[in-house]
Amino acid sequence: MSQAMDVAMMAIGIGLAVSAAAAAIWTRAQKRRFQKKREVLDFGSITERFYAGGNVTTADVEQAYTRISDATGVPAGELRPNDRFDRELKPRAGWEYDDPLHIFSDELARDAASVGVPLKLEEIVTVDDALHLMKHIRESRDASRGTER
Repeated sequence: MSQAMDVAMMAIGIGLAVSAAAAAIWTRAQKRRFQKKREVLDFGSITERFYAGGNVTTADVEQAYTRISDATGVPAGELRPNDRFDRELKPRAGWEYDDPLHIFSDELARDAASVGVPLKLEEIVTVDDALHLMKHIRESRDASRGTER
């Protein structure tokens, strides 16, 4: 009888683990409405295609797009400069306050304040806006330390 109990308990444990994993995956998928099928670009390709001739480096793109990807759950290679945080990258209704994007905006505000960069979060509308802000923050931080990139 104890062997039967062990098998039953193992089956229940496996069922609970599978259910929890499925719920976590479903929840993550429901938080973001971004469903566009796009060509996945590497950071160098993004820089060449969208920032050629500007003062944005591949390192700038990698740093910004990685942070934005972490906050939105959208793969970095699928982000585009004109993606808007209130449209393409917006969390689904009901998830606005339980979303890493909210934390990301708080971090940007804190980072900007720490180096004296004026910031109005409502002006950070697109991925490109966030990239340029992060670049400005990093350059200000480097200048205050007396280092150059």
